[in-house]
Amino acid sequence: MIRARLLVALTAAVFAGTAIPAGATIAASGAEPELHLQTDVLTPGQSVAISGSGWPRGSTLQAVLCGANAVNGSADCVQAAAVTMSPGPNGVVDGVLRVLPPTQPCPCVVVVSSLAPAKSITFPVQVVGMPTAPVRPASPQYHPQPLKVRARVTGATSLGSAFGAPASRTLVLTVTNTGQSSVPNPVVSAAWGRKGNADHLITSPAVAALAPGQTRRISIPFELDALSFGSYHLAGRVTGTSAPVRFQQATSTWPWGLFVVAVVVLLFMLRRLWKVLRRRIAARKERKRAATELDSEPDLVAVPDEEDWEEDEDDEWATSDFDSEPADIDRPDASRL
Repeated sequence: MIRARLLVALTAAVFAGTAIPAGATIAASGAEPELHLQTDVLTPGQSVAISGSGWPRGSTLQAVLCGANAVNGSADCVQAAAVTMSPGPNGVVDGVLRVLPPTQPCPCVVVVSSLAPAKSITFPVQVVGMPTAPVRPASPQYHPQPLKVRARVTGATSLGSAFGAPASRTLVLTVTNTGQSSVPNPVVSAAWGRKGNADHLITSPAVAALAPGQTRRISIPFELDALSFGSYHLAGRVTGTSAPVRFQQATSTWPWGLFVVAVVVLLFMLRRLWKVLRRRIAARKERKRAATELDSEPDLVAVPDEEDWEEDEDDEWATSDFDSEPADIDRPDASRL
């Protein structure tokens, strides 16, 4: 009976062990980043919160409110109120979108797109006070990409950055509208970080509308963090057409001053260590020399000093004077007396 119960328990454990990992694998493989809008009824002049989870580190998200179902891309959107977000270390996203009336009537949507990986999520919303009209087909003039973007990063090593202080850099964008219509309020989104992990957002200024054929130079200053070292990757995009124009650049910083300080400190420590070793070696040699001299000294007999010799001679002469009688002294004859 006991054996039967034990067999049943082992069988259940085996099936449980095989079933649980299978379910976990399916959940892991089907897991995708999530986003949530606080409400689907938006009021102009207010803000709506956007939250999410499961986003990979280094992602850059942009949210914008659009009219006409955004059939013409960013031309139907309120680019001036677009918000850029980046997930934290745990993949959680938090942002606030300011609600401004779109340029086109509803149906309205909030479009959240990511720079890397390329992904777009659309939330149908109602905007209080906005009229509603049938969605028109996309205008042919918005199908091409009328924007041409050239990017470069400028900045040199300063005295502070050479010793680990933040390194100042400037992202310089040259944006040209090659289309036949104006591009209203193009939006620049950019971030820097290690390659494949651009998680440091760069605050971009508002850009005015670009007329057909117009070229504008946009300078965006930013800083690499203190103690940054090596090469970094910068990725971004300019949104102003139906398809964002992406750009990539690289920059680097080398705090050589820290290497110099490290070398100086290392040499100083080695010098101090060498002095200590020299003193110890010299002391050991001195002890050995003293021990060798002590072993090689001959046995010496104590010799009296000159004063001791003089004292001994005086004592001998005094003793001889008083103890001995002279032989040639005549004694008186007693019979004569």
